[in-house]
Formats: sequence, structure tokens, C-alpha cells
Amino acid sequence: MKPDSHLWQLGLISLLCLTGNSPTWAQIVPDATLPNNSVVTPKGNLIEITGGSRNGGNLFHSFQEFSVPTNGSAFFNNAPEIQNILTRVTGGKISNIDGLIRANGGANLYLINPNGIVFGAGARLNIGGSFIGSTANSIRFADGVEFSAVNPLAPPLLTINVPIGLQLGPNPAGIVVQGGGNNLRTDAVSLAIFRDNRPVGMQVAPGQTLALVGGDIAIEGGNLTAQGGRIELWAVTNGSLGITNINGKLAITNEQLATQFGDIRFTGAASADASGNGGGAIQLQGRRISLRDGAAILATTLGRGDGEGITVRASESLEVLGFARNLLFPSGIYTTSQAGSSGKGGDITIETPSLVIGNGGTVLTGTLGTGKAGNITVKANSVEAFGSFGGAFPSGLFTAAQVGSTGNAGDLTIETQRLRLTDGARILSTTTGAGNGGDLTIRATDAVEVIGFGEFRNPALPNTIFINGSTIASSVTRRGITGNAGNVTIETRRLTVKDGGQIVTSTFGVGRGGNLTVRARDSVELIGTSGTNPLAVSSLSATAGQNSTGKAGTVTIETPQLTLRDGARATVSNQAPTTTTEDEKAGNLEVNAGSIRLLRGGYLSAETTAGSRGNITINSNHIVMRDRGRITTNAQNTATGGNITINNNTLVALQNSDITANAQQAAGGRVTINTQGIFGTQYRLRTTDLSDITASSELGAQFNGIVQINSPTVNPAAGLVELPENFSNP
Repeated sequence: MKPDSHLWQLGLISLLCLTGNSPTWAQIVPDATLPNNSVVTPKGNLIEITGGSRNGGNLFHSFQEFSVPTNGSAFFNNAPEIQNILTRVTGGKISNIDGLIRANGGANLYLINPNGIVFGAGARLNIGGSFIGSTANSIRFADGVEFSAVNPLAPPLLTINVPIGLQLGPNPAGIVVQGGGNNLRTDAVSLAIFRDNRPVGMQVAPGQTLALVGGDIAIEGGNLTAQGGRIELWAVTNGSLGITNINGKLAITNEQLATQFGDIRFTGAASADASGNGGGAIQLQGRRISLRDGAAILATTLGRGDGEGITVRASESLEVLGFARNLLFPSGIYTTSQAGSSGKGGDITIETPSLVIGNGGTVLTGTLGTGKAGNITVKANSVEAFGSFGGAFPSGLFTAAQVGSTGNAGDLTIETQRLRLTDGARILSTTTGAGNGGDLTIRATDAVEVIGFGEFRNPALPNTIFINGSTIASSVTRRGITGNAGNVTIETRRLTVKDGGQIVTSTFGVGRGGNLTVRARDSVELIGTSGTNPLAVSSLSATAGQNSTGKAGTVTIETPQLTLRDGARATVSNQAPTTTTEDEKAGNLEVNAGSIRLLRGGYLSAETTAGSRGNITINSNHIVMRDRGRITTNAQNTATGGNITINNNTLVALQNSDITANAQQAAGGRVTINTQGIFGTQYRLRTTDLSDITASSELGAQFNGIVQINSPTVNPAAGLVELPENFSNP
């Protein structure tokens, strides 16, 4: 790994800024390198800049020093027809900007200083066009001309062409933006973001671009604003970047395929905000990118136009960590379609070898209006999310159709080698409105691990603690909600869910729950409960909750080896106390596995308290059930017992391990076992302390279900083969 020389440079820049009360910081000094030189005229706190060399719509300025003091103003008094003001700093000093930079008309302003740029807390922009601040060596043009800050004595071949790129030399200096934080607030329940007290900081005109391009970029409590425009942050340590036009806005591109990048750091509740009538666009490109202390990158759609989204590319890592403690706002990347807006929320795209989200960090797309929420796409070698902040804000990735919305939630797709959720972190798609939830798709070439649980507190219920495992879930979250939940699909080599982790689809409203599909090339393993709370059970489940009227989804598991042990479960269920339609029922559970082990209370179930049955279908070569292993479609109240169909070669059930399709106040279900051999269990009218196969009803024998065993080695009239309790697992 390269030495962090750029971080040292940023530290030096910040130190110089803090000691920058010297009058040298207030100097704007022309360098006399142009055919027509810049003219600087002090007028109190205002410095007027005229002159310069003009060619067509381009106006060139060149300075030995360029700094603007606190409460000062630098005014480029250009002709209104000027399209681009191109400014270079050729001396050896950092530019410290802590006042206002003004220009006439709609001109774009380019400022390059290879020695570094510091924008203080008082830095402001009042220009009609876009602003590009950079520590590049030169600005490139289409005809091959370069406007260079490191070779100003070269013949000044000034051009009428528009700028097409920036050329950065080896180890360029950094850029610092300072400020007092973003003052953003959020609602832990609705996930709404409140921007009313956010300082705009450095702001360009609506629809314009604010671009910072340097070696390293540190946003230290600063705020960047481009209302409905673009924000571009590029940390490049060597190479050439392009300047182009996307959707009528200036944009930075990596057309020359630069591969050496610096770091981008957001700290002290810093923010970049491109929210607007059509949510704008934000693009970050760097080596290591981090958001800490309540830092936020956001692009909210506030009207009819569609959001353009947020793209983050980090060649080594992206970290989204922590909170602004005084504001209770999580560090995060956000796009939303706001209440009253019809435009689509922007997408979030993350590409990095390592994505880490922790201590309440958040990646979120949502809608509170009629527009659809944006999609989230993550491409990373590893994705890790852990913990929460203050017990109220779990870390994770979220897409939501929020309270009062009619638009659909976005889809969430993760492509990685390894995904790991711990200590209550979450990946969620939810709907609390009329819109549907988005689909969750996880493709992990190596492993998915969902581990542990967290204690969460709802700020509205300060004396209540909720215990929730690390979770991948799609849910209709409230009673009466009509939107349907999205589907959850996980494709991996190995899936592990343990210590209270959960993968869930659910409905608590009118809408249907989503389907849960797991395909694992090697194994699926569900293990135990939380070490401190036995109610936090490791599980795969599709549930219709209490007070819901929607149908639960289906759970499908495909793997060579499935293991559930120590109380872990895979289940479909309907927990509604009553039912009025055929649609209100548990979903089905289907398992296709080479081998299945249900050990120490591990079980497969389809349970219902009302409505039609939920069924279980198992296709497997070998099934081993030991020490209270269960396969059950039991039904409570007036619900009918579900059916169990098992197609396999051998089935072994020992130590009070049962296969049951029982009912309380309705008919029992049907158990059909097609096997070459079944050992250690037998059909009984009622469950016992032994291993049993039952399909009984508490209403009496006439309501019992049917048990049918089809095996060339079994004579049902003679009973099944009993095995010793110390039988070894195959």
C-alpha cells in the first residue's frame, strides 16, 4: 500500500488555514503571464477583477496568489457574454477561500491551484454557471491546448474551444472544505429526512455543477449544495479526467481511465446535497472514501423531475460509520422522492472492493410521494454491516415506500463475494404505504452470513426495548397497508444464519408478503438463538403477522446440504387470529436438498392460526432428525392442518423427533412420505415422547388427517424400523 502522503498534505493545508490570519491570505496577485493580464482593484472588503485575456467565450486569468479573506469578496467583473472564466494560480501558495467569489452572467468558473485549496466556513459562491475547483496542473481543450498552472511561461496559445478535461500531475495537493455541520434530522420511524435547517455552504445556482478535483478531498463539516444540479468529487493522484455534458450539466468523466486515486473524507457532519425539483446527481471517485460523524450525501426529488442518483466508486474501500451525536443523524447516502413529489427518486450505485457500514450508518432510497423510490446497486468484493447507534438506528441498506406514499420502493441488489451482517445490522425493503416494496437480490459468490442480534429502542417508546436479530427482510410493516412486499432472493455458495439472525418476508397489512428463495451451491446452515435472549431465533421465514389480511409468501431452499440446529427454523406462517378469504393463509415451504439435518430442536414448519393450510414439500436424498427435530404443518384454532410431502431415499428420526400435520378445531393434514427407507419413527395417533408421525385433530378421530408411507422396505401394518438412540448420523 502506498504511503499516505496525501493525508499529510491535507493535514498541513488545514493547519495553515487555522493559522491563516496573516494578510497574505487576503492577496489576489496577477502574475503577468498573459497577453492581457488580469487587473485587481481593491475596494474595501471587495476585490474587483477585470482584464484578462479573452478568446471567444473564454476569459483567461492568471494569478501568482489567489485567496479571499473572511468576509471578503472576489468579484470577476466579466462581460455578460463570457461562457467560461478560466483561472490559474501559478505561485507556490495555497489558495484560502473564506469569503465570496462572484461573477457576472451565467459563466462557468474554473479555479486551478496545484498547491492546494482550502474553502473555509465562510466560503460562498455567487456565480450563474458551474464551479470547478481543482489542484490539477492544467485545463485541457479539444484542440490540444493546455492552460497550465505549472508551466505558465509557455507560449499562451489561448483557445476559443470549451474545456474538455483536467490534467493532474503526480501527487497533487488536496482540497479542504470546512464548516459547522449539516444540522440534518431524521425520523427513526418514517425515515424522513428534514433539511430545513441545513446550511447551504458552498452553493452553485440551481441546475449547475459544483466539482472539486484534487489529490485528497476532506469535507470537514463543510456543506456542498447544487440544487437539482450535480456535485462531483474526484480524488485523483495522477492522470487525466474528462469534462463533458450530461443532461445539460457539466460532469467529470474518467475517459482516460485514471487508476491512481486519493482519499475522500466526510467528517464533522459534513454534507453534499443535490436535492431539487428533479433530484440532482452526485458522483464520488476515490481510493478510500469515508463518511463519519453524521456526514450525509443526499439527492432528494422535490417535484416532478426524476432524480439522477448518486454514484460512489472507491478503488479500495467505502466506509459509512456513526452519527452526529448532537443531532442524532446517521452518516449515510440518501435518495428520496419527497412527499408531494411525483418524480422518481434517484438510484444509488456503489462500486468498491470493500463496503463497511456500521454504528448506525445508512444507505437508503425511499419515497414519501407518488414517485418510485430509486434502486440500490452494490458491487463489492466484501460487504459488511454491523451494529446500530444508540439502539434506535440500525446500520444497513434500506429501500422503503414510506408512510403516506403511493409510489413503489426501489429494488436492492448486492453483488459480492462475501456479505456479513452482525449485531443487529439490516438489509430491508419495506412498504408502509400504498406502493409495493422492492425486491432484494443478493448474489454472493462465496458466503452470506447473518449473525447476532441487537437491542433497539423506538424514541417514541423510551421505556421499550425491542430485540431484533441481524436481518435481511422484505415487509409490509403496518396494519391496513395495501402495498405488497417485495421478494427476497439469495444466491451464494454458503449461507449461515446464527445467533438470532433472520432472513424474512412478512406482511402485517392487506398486501401480500414476498417470496423468499435461497440457492446455495454448498450449504445452508441455521444455528441456534441469541446467546442472551432465547426469543431471538435464527430463521428463514415468510409470515403473515397478527392483524394482517394479506397472504404470506413462499419459502424455497435449494442446496446440497441443509442444517438446522439448536432451535433454528425455516418456516411459513399465518398468525392472523381470523380469516375471511381464501387468500389469507400461510405460504408454502419447499426444500430441495441433497441432505437435511434437523438437530437439537431445529425444525421446518408451516403454521397457521386461521385460513387455509400451509404446505411443506421436501425433495432430498437423506434426512436425519435428532433430539427434537421437527417437520410440522400444525394448525391452531379453526385452521386446517397443512400437508407434508417428503420424497427421499432415507429418513432417520430419533430422540423425540416428529413429523406432524395436526390441527386443533379442524381436520388434520396429510403426510405423504415416498422413501427407500425410514428408520427410528412410526405413525401414531398422538405425539409422544418418542419419534412420531401424526396427522391428528383435537376434534376426534373422524377429523384426523392421513399418513401415507410409500416404501419398498416398510409394511405400515407392521410398524417401522426402530433404531438405537446412539445411531450415528450418516
